[in-house]
Amino acid sequence: VWGGISVVVVGLYQLPALEILSISLSLSFICTILYLCVTQKWSTINASPLMWVIGTLAVGGTSFFYISATKLAPPIHVELIIRVLKSRGKTH
Repeated sequence: VWGGISVVVVGLYQLPALEILSISLSLSFICTILYLCVTQKWSTINASPLMWVIGTLAVGGTSFFYISATKLAPPIHVELIIRVLKSRGKTH
């Protein structure tokens, strides 16, 4: 999934970053709600409202910066930087 994101972002190059972000996060939210309704697993959600806000800002922020970076730099460079940063964050 992550490997295909740069292809999608490049294809949506002409749309504003916030519009891409709004569409993608809305679709993710709708899919999650549908899954929880079908499987009736609402009780598995036990995060506090503060954690919801922090999580939403974190996911939205990283997605926004990723989309913005892809518009300003070649997508392959953005992917390489993200891979390096992710590998440095892992504990060995």
